[in-house]
Amino acid sequence: MHAVDPMKGYRLFKTRKFEYFRQRFSQLYQTWITKLPLHEFICQGMVIELYGSLLLELGQQDIPAHKRLIATEIEDYIQSHFKEDIKTVNWPS
Repeated sequence: MHAVDPMKGYRLFKTRKFEYFRQRFSQLYQTWITKLPLHEFICQGMVIELYGSLLLELGQQDIPAHKRLIATEIEDYIQSHFKEDIKTVNWPS
């Protein structure tokens, strides 16, 4: 959803990281209501993180879907294999 309402001045879009944002907003809320020492400082950092993630995702909206899919597949592969040893291939000279 990429609707921009010029009268209201905001843009609607569907995030690809819904679970991430849900979890981070939940953590933000819990940190705020528990009033831990330095909770204002911690929450401010969380809000900055959320804002940065949102801006990053908004910037990627113009990337074609097939390129995002390839990038997501590469990211998933790296995350599931990052602990494995790197193997080199002996290319023929």
